[in-house]
Amino acid sequence: MKYIFFGKLTTELSVDTIGESLALVQKHYHAGRLREAEAICQRILQQEPDQADALHLLGVVAHRSSDYEKAIAFYTRALGVRQSEATFHINLALAFSALGRLPEASAHFQQALRLRPNDPDCRVALANVLQELGDLQGSLPHYREALRLQPEHFPAHYNLGVVLLELGKIPDAVAHGKKAVRLNPNSAEAYTSLGAALGEQGLTVDAIAHQRQALRLRPGYDHAHFRLASALVEQGKIEEAVSYCQETLRLNPDFGTAYALLGELAVHGSYSITGSEFQRMHALLSGGRLPLVDASRLHFAVAALLDRQAEYGRAFVHCKLGNELKQEIYRRRGQAFDRQDHCRAIDRTIATFDARFFGRVHSFGVDSDLPVFIVGMPRSGTTLVTQILSSLPGVCGAGELKDLAEVLAGPAKRQKLAADYPEYMSNMDRVTIRGMADDYLTRLRQIGGHAIRVIDKLPHNFFHLGSICALFARARIIHCRRDPLDVCLSCYFQDFQEVSYASKLEDLGFCYRQYERLMVHWRQVLPVAVCEVVYEELVANLEPVSRKLAAFCGLDWNSRCLAFHDNSRTVRTASKLQVRRPLYATSIGRWKHYESYLQPLHEALAR
Repeated sequence: MKYIFFGKLTTELSVDTIGESLALVQKHYHAGRLREAEAICQRILQQEPDQADALHLLGVVAHRSSDYEKAIAFYTRALGVRQSEATFHINLALAFSALGRLPEASAHFQQALRLRPNDPDCRVALANVLQELGDLQGSLPHYREALRLQPEHFPAHYNLGVVLLELGKIPDAVAHGKKAVRLNPNSAEAYTSLGAALGEQGLTVDAIAHQRQALRLRPGYDHAHFRLASALVEQGKIEEAVSYCQETLRLNPDFGTAYALLGELAVHGSYSITGSEFQRMHALLSGGRLPLVDASRLHFAVAALLDRQAEYGRAFVHCKLGNELKQEIYRRRGQAFDRQDHCRAIDRTIATFDARFFGRVHSFGVDSDLPVFIVGMPRSGTTLVTQILSSLPGVCGAGELKDLAEVLAGPAKRQKLAADYPEYMSNMDRVTIRGMADDYLTRLRQIGGHAIRVIDKLPHNFFHLGSICALFARARIIHCRRDPLDVCLSCYFQDFQEVSYASKLEDLGFCYRQYERLMVHWRQVLPVAVCEVVYEELVANLEPVSRKLAAFCGLDWNSRCLAFHDNSRTVRTASKLQVRRPLYATSIGRWKHYESYLQPLHEALAR
C-alpha cells in the first residue's frame, strides 16, 4: 500500500477575480465535476497564460482522470512559472510515480522536501519511491524522520515495517507492524505484513491468525491468500495451502511467487502442476514485467521443476538467472557478499577462541541439558536431523533461531565495550557469561514449554561454537556434514532469503573452504565432544545413526525417529517439504548431472 495525496490545491492569490474562479474550480473538482473545473481553468489561462495555479489545477484534473502524461505537462508548466512551490513538485512526482518513472519521481520529492522539510507525508512518499527503486536502506531514514515529526503516522509505521521485514530486521518489523495495526485496525495490508513478520519469528499460528483476519477485512486480498498458503505449508497442511494459492492466482494471474510456491510443492510430490500452469510460469518470466524478487523466485521454481524432469541444462540456465537476480537484490539491500569481510570474521573467531580462552572460562558456563545445537553448512542435513530428534518424546525442534546472536550481542547493547564481537568475549567474566546463558535458556523455555531438550538448528551457528561452549559447560553440539559438491550445488539451487554467498558458485566454494577451516580449529580447541553426522551415512543407515543421535542427546531410543516424516511440527526451513517425505537417496551425487557447469565451483574448492 502506498500513501498517495494531492496536497493543497492553491496558494494565496493576488487577483481577487482569479482567486474566486480558482475557488470555484476546487468546488467542482471535489464534487467530481472535472469538465467544469477544466473549463474554468482554460478560461483563466486565456486571460493569463502563465497563471501557475490554473496550470497546476489542470494537471490535478488530468491526474484525477489518470491522464498522467497530460498531468505532467501541466505540472511542468506550472513549475516553470513558480519553481519554489512544494505542492507542484509533489504532484509532479506522484504523476511520474504512476507511470513508473521512479528516478524522476524521487528527484521531485527530494526537491519538495528541500522546500518543505517537515512534511511527513512527503517523506513517506519519497521513501516509498526509494523502496520501489530497491534502495531499501535509503528509504529507512525518511520513514523514521516522518515518525519523529508525527509519531502516530500510520503509513510510515506500515511501510517501515514492510521494508524492515524485507531487510530481515524482524523484531523491528514486528514492532512497527503492531503499531500500524493499532493505528488502523481495518487495514488488511497491515495485518498481512505483521503476520508475515510474526511468521519469520517462528510464530506460525499467530501468522496464520493475522492472515485470516486480513481476509475477513478484505476477502479478495491476493497477498493475504498467498501469505496464508505459505504459512500452511510450514504446518504441513498442503491441501489447504494449495487451495489458497490457487485463489491467489484467480485473483491475480500475474502473481509470480504463487506460481513459485505451486512449483515447489510439485517438485516434492505434494501437487501435480498442470501444463498450462508451467507454460504460464514461462510466460511471466519472458514478459519482463515481474518485480525482481518475484522473477528470481519463479526462476528457481522453474529450475527445480526442470531438474525433476531431468532437463538439467535448462534447469541450470534458470537457476543461474535466478541467482543473478538474487545478487542484484542483495546489492540493493546492502547485503552483497564480501569475501574479505567473511575471511576476516573467520580469522577473528579463530584468534579469539583459542586454548587460552577456554582455559580461562572452563568453569563459567551454566550446567544445563536443555539446549541442543545443530550446525553445518546450509543444505547439509540439519533439518533432517532435527526432524528425527524432535520425533522423540520431550524434544522440541525450535527451528533456526536468531536468539543466540541476540544474546551474544546483549553486552554491547547494554554497555559501551572497548572491543567488538567476538573479541569482547575474551573479557567476559563469570557473572556476565552466566547472565547470557540464563537469558538464552529463558528464551528456549518460552519456545519449548515443558520440553527436556530444545533444538536450535541455525546452520551458521558454527561461527559461535566458542561462545556456546563458554555459556554451557556441557554443550551438546551436532555437526552435519555432506559431500561439498552436493551441498554447494543444493545451496545454489535454493532460493535463500539471507545466504548471500549462495548466489555465486565461486563464493560458495570459497565459503565452504572457510567453513572447513573454522571446523578444523573447533576440533582442536573445543572443550566438549561434537557429534558429527555425515548425510550420506544417515541416508544409508537411518536407524543406527538415529540411535547414535538419541544417545548423544541423553535420550532413550524410540522407533518414532524412523517415521520422522510423520512428525507434525511446524518447519520453516528450506527443507520444509523434503522432511515431510520418507527418506530418499536421490540427492546423493546430484552434482554429477551438472558437472559441465560447475568449473567455477571446482576451482574455488580446489583453492
